[in-house]
Amino acid sequence: RFAESAFHKLTVLSVASRNDCERVAECLNEADVSAIAYHAGLSDNQRTKCQEAWIKGQYKVSHLLMHE
Repeated sequence: RFAESAFHKLTVLSVASRNDCERVAECLNEADVSAIAYHAGLSDNQRTKCQEAWIKGQYKVSHLLMHE
């Protein structure tokens, strides 16, 4: 399965929208790849928590960014 083999290290993905960001994170988590959505719609507190989790290595795919 692609998701299991593709994310051996911490990974940054770029997606087209906040909605895509949330959906990709959800799909990766369902495939047992730890992921968290990170986008402009998050509060400062939520972004800080995402960043801290990324630094601690709690997620393989921690920052799903979007292009606007």
